[in-house]
Amino acid sequence: MDDMVLWDDDLTHLRSTHLRCQEFLHDTLSLELKPEILQRTANGVDFLGCRIWPTHVKLNRRSKRRLRRRIRLLERAARLGLISESVVMSLKTGDMLVKWESMAS
Repeated sequence: MDDMVLWDDDLTHLRSTHLRCQEFLHDTLSLELKPEILQRTANGVDFLGCRIWPTHVKLNRRSKRRLRRRIRLLERAARLGLISESVVMSLKTGDMLVKWESMAS
């Protein structure tokens, strides 16, 4: 199954919600959850290439390196005339990329 994270201040409510999700996935979709991991979020949680804290999100090192590598490859392709500079600029100014670059710094 795809990744899933649940947060709640109340551990009892969190476990109840987890159980309901587990039952729904099993009974309705015939899917099984991986074993649960319960931990505090004060130190952050790795999820989908990011480190997530209660107050903010940052790209992890591997995702930062991959993003920078892709940007360099696009810029090189533009210099060689394989793609237009406007394509690179539109990608670099896209909402998601701008957010990723700000998290990467």
